[in-house]
Amino acid sequence: MATRECIVAGELVGMQLKLRCRFYSDGTTGVRVLECPQEIGLGNIALSGGTYCGDEELKHVQMDVNASTGEFAIVLRLVGTFDNVHGFRGKWFNSAINLQGTGLFHLPLSTENISTHRSSPLYPLVPGKYAFTGGAIGANGRVYPSCITLQLIEGEAVNGFVQEYLVPQQCQIKGTWTPNQISWRIQYVVENLSSEYVYYATPMLRLLRGAWQRCNVDEIESLAAESGRFDYELDYAERRWCRKYHKYFPPLFQSIVKTLLYSNSRPKTNRLPSDLWCHVFTFVHYDWFIDPIE
Repeated sequence: MATRECIVAGELVGMQLKLRCRFYSDGTTGVRVLECPQEIGLGNIALSGGTYCGDEELKHVQMDVNASTGEFAIVLRLVGTFDNVHGFRGKWFNSAINLQGTGLFHLPLSTENISTHRSSPLYPLVPGKYAFTGGAIGANGRVYPSCITLQLIEGEAVNGFVQEYLVPQQCQIKGTWTPNQISWRIQYVVENLSSEYVYYATPMLRLLRGAWQRCNVDEIESLAAESGRFDYELDYAERRWCRKYHKYFPPLFQSIVKTLLYSNSRPKTNRLPSDLWCHVFTFVHYDWFIDPIE
């Protein structure tokens, strides 16, 4: 999986930004803010929900921008195109005032490369340790930057922790998972008051996206402040492949197994080499070698 990675820089509604963008092959876009105005701060701005369609020459891109400080909050929607000549350009509109505020933006291309060193996909999930960087975003536009470490245990249990930065603290995670979804709960403390929050996440190719809310709905005073969405990008994964999950192995792994076995097959007997087979058997799914039924 080759990932298109680029850096764009320019002005957006008066803010000078430098962004790292990754265009993943499943149509999702991961964006990380590298530079922003000091009065806002890196932890108070997030570009999330990015998607695109198109080809290598021209991509049609959409994403959300949230920036918040003690004095104001900005909630924007970006709709535009990305190409190798102009970078990322298009229109923004203000999501908070019924789409009436709008304007143009242009973030020229700074540098570009193809990233292959982080090609291992997040989906489908298997047991192991996963680390993410990103944040939760309230319905009021407030940004809660954090890093998450998840330990997926065989038997569908989830342990781990989230390192929160807006109100610095480390929250323990307890939850459950399947190959297609993760859910967990944390206790979040503000001014010595503890509240429980639940998160529901769907894994993308390299992104973990979903929704969060306060568990006790009766205690929610502001839906805008006590619910929202989140967007995390995978930093690294230490997977523990086992036979139960071998049908989810990446296609590249399957191809390598086939190549190794068939390249060492016995010409006269047309049999696969037993010395190699015994080493890879645990990791092989039977239908890899069966032609699909027409």
